[in-house]
Amino acid sequence: MKLELNDDERAIIEEMLDKEAQSLPIEIHHTTVFEFKEMLKTKKKAVDDLLGKVRSA
Repeated sequence: MKLELNDDERAIIEEMLDKEAQSLPIEIHHTTVFEFKEMLKTKKKAVDDLLGKVRSA
């Protein structure tokens, strides 16, 4: 799948992903339920991967 974005759209997505990437470690740290913590770690990796793709586009 190819997604075409203009510069403003790309910047908005990058900002949203960056905010999520910054907040997830805090949420992971404060989570006590192992399964939820693991899900958040998986989500953090996916967000980081997506952020890398958006920044390299």
